[in-house]
Amino acid sequence: MDRSIDLIHGDMKRNFTLFCLPIFYGLIFQNLYNSVDSIVVGQFVSSNALAAVTVCGNITNMMVGFFTGLSTGASVLYSRYFSADDPENLRKSIHTSILFVMLLGIAITAAALFYSRALLQVINCPADVIEDALVYLRIYLIGLLFTGFYNVGSAVMRSVGDSRTPFYYLIAASLLNIVLDVLLVTAVHMGVIGVAVATIISQGVSAFLTMRRMRTTKEVWKLEWSDLKIDRPILKEIILLGMPAAIQTIIQSISNLFVQGYINEFGAYAVAGIGSAQKIDQFACMPAQSIGLGLTTYVSLNEGADEHERCRRGIQFATVLDLIITALVSIPVYMNAGALMSIFTNDPEVIKAGIGLLRVIMPLYEFMGLMQVSAGILRGYGKSMAVMAFSIGGMVVLRQIYLFIVMNRFHTIQMIYWCYPVCWIATVAASYIYYFMLVRKRAA
Repeated sequence: MDRSIDLIHGDMKRNFTLFCLPIFYGLIFQNLYNSVDSIVVGQFVSSNALAAVTVCGNITNMMVGFFTGLSTGASVLYSRYFSADDPENLRKSIHTSILFVMLLGIAITAAALFYSRALLQVINCPADVIEDALVYLRIYLIGLLFTGFYNVGSAVMRSVGDSRTPFYYLIAASLLNIVLDVLLVTAVHMGVIGVAVATIISQGVSAFLTMRRMRTTKEVWKLEWSDLKIDRPILKEIILLGMPAAIQTIIQSISNLFVQGYINEFGAYAVAGIGSAQKIDQFACMPAQSIGLGLTTYVSLNEGADEHERCRRGIQFATVLDLIITALVSIPVYMNAGALMSIFTNDPEVIKAGIGLLRVIMPLYEFMGLMQVSAGILRGYGKSMAVMAFSIGGMVVLRQIYLFIVMNRFHTIQMIYWCYPVCWIATVAASYIYYFMLVRKRAA
């Protein structure tokens, strides 16, 4: 059954919205993995167990984000070859990227497992939670390769206009994760080990379903194990388009680790509270993320087909859509911050720390949305290096300078809250200045 959506022809607004919806739903279910882990251990184990899972969040997000960034960048290449009706290079790019991810995933997993304790020590993981955090992290990393396979497969499907199939697979995996979390923690009493085991089993299921779909399809993007080999020119293109997004994710996550170090200075309550609030933030930003991911495919497909005016109109529509949806999300989150935090824990100190962060970032959340949209636009035009540069400058360098200055002068947790909107604003300003310069240049 053909599940693809034509983004080059037909009703632009309708087709773009229909394409983005499964991406949005998929992001929800993908983020349920770690969030459900936190909810289950926070409600049924202890605040320390919640802190242990939370403190691993930035490390696991860094690993997962690397493969997400790599596959998102590579999807631009898939879209170009697909819209240009070049099946040979499309197949080469798919098989090259899968083998590359396989080799890279094995190497990263081995290194991360070996240095897992050192990573937790670098971020000043509280002594009373480090052992639980170490167990959770090591088990989680075993399933990292599954995440790589799923992300590459889902990027291929999105590139040919099918954003629904990866979403269906995530639903199955996420529901399995929820069932296993509750079963292994409440019935088997495995604690943080249980939620980690549940996660890697669920990720394995999503990877298996994705690879099976690519193996059984009759389309040009069919996966053949015998064709898995590295095509050097194609690999160079994948690295040029995908590696900037992957490196950006790693560097940004490393910056988050240093931010986590500042948070850890305020104790386990701050770690659990801010970590839980960040999970609410991850869900709140998903509409903007889905629009940004959709724009990457939309722009690259229409540019590849020389539909420049349609490309411009699509960007305008997506930007307005983002502004409206972000407002509809951020206002309720601001008003119901306490109720949302109580989903994770009943500890008043933990809830207080989380509310503080949400009440600072939500009034300025439009800038977060515009940051996602601008990144999607520029990646679609093949400007992954520019996105990486702006993100590192705004979300890493500026953030560290800001925290170094204000934490040495004031050293209050509120100063940590403000580092997020300050960096969003700077990144958005740089990205849109570059975008309008790029548009004028292309028009000329």
